Amino acid sequence: MGKPRTRTTLPRSVRIRSRADFKRMFEVRLRASDRWITLYGRGGPARHARLGIAVGRAVGSAVHRNRRKRLVREAFRRIRHELPPQTDWVIVLRPGPEPTVGQLQDSIRQLARRLSDKMKINHGGPETRRTQERES
Repeated sequence: MGKPRTRTTLPRSVRIRSRADFKRMFEVRLRASDRWITLYGRGGPARHARLGIAVGRAVGSAVHRNRRKRLVREAFRRIRHELPPQTDWVIVLRPGPEPTVGQLQDSIRQLARRLSDKMKINHGGPETRRTQERES
């Protein structure tokens, strides 16, 4: 018999699933867009990069929305080691033709690079600035 198959799924520990986490991501408003997706980013509590996915009904039926989410998870799984640690990313899929996994990988890489630069400029990201404003 052949080699035993290793699991190549995206673990739950890498997924953003709570409503509160999504809300915090959208409040920060640190985002970048291209043809396929809008990517929101911020510093996160986990030691590794985490992913959240939001898909509106404008993208299509439930079957189409779920397929696109699977494509995004696969693209993220393949490149997550390239993303900065301790960051959270939420991907909002845009309506239009269905992208390939390769196109999504390129898109996530480029947009994450842009947002990472913005996070560095803010010296710890927008989270730090907002917390300081509340405390004063």
